[in-house]
Amino acid sequence: MAVDWGSLPDWLAGIAGTIVAGGLFWEVRQRRLADARADAERRDAEASHARLVSTHVETTLDDRCILRVVNDGPGPIQVIEIWFRAGDATTFDMITTEVIRGGTTIPASSLSQFDVRTPLVDVLGEVEDLEVAVEFIDLHGFQWSRVGMEQPQRVLPLAVSESKPRWKRAFRRS
Repeated sequence: MAVDWGSLPDWLAGIAGTIVAGGLFWEVRQRRLADARADAERRDAEASHARLVSTHVETTLDDRCILRVVNDGPGPIQVIEIWFRAGDATTFDMITTEVIRGGTTIPASSLSQFDVRTPLVDVLGEVEDLEVAVEFIDLHGFQWSRVGMEQPQRVLPLAVSESKPRWKRAFRRS
């Protein structure tokens, strides 16, 4: 009994169908990669201003703690909250609103200084061990949180995301 291998047009149609299916798969994959790349670039551009916001802590001779929030970005930021954590602590402590003047606007390329008096240093430890987290709104209206010199994290509205930033999941108010 002879095996029927089909006709030449059947073979050509089968090969052409396989090539078209492979081409479609490749095109869809390339578009997804391009979209992912574009999303990453967009997120990076959004965070460019937030990366230019930093905090510095120092003590004075009269046992006070001076916190400087520096905005090296192209536009103003509005500070919402500032949190401190001692070196080995697992939670952050919020500084009272009177101290940070919640809603303070820091102009572009400038700094704002917050004078934090004891007992904050007594409660939290040495200034060298303090880690500062700041939550602010940037020039474009995006809300960010930044701990020390780590990369800033975008804080999404609760309607979009019910999760808090990683560092803010457990905290105590002072």
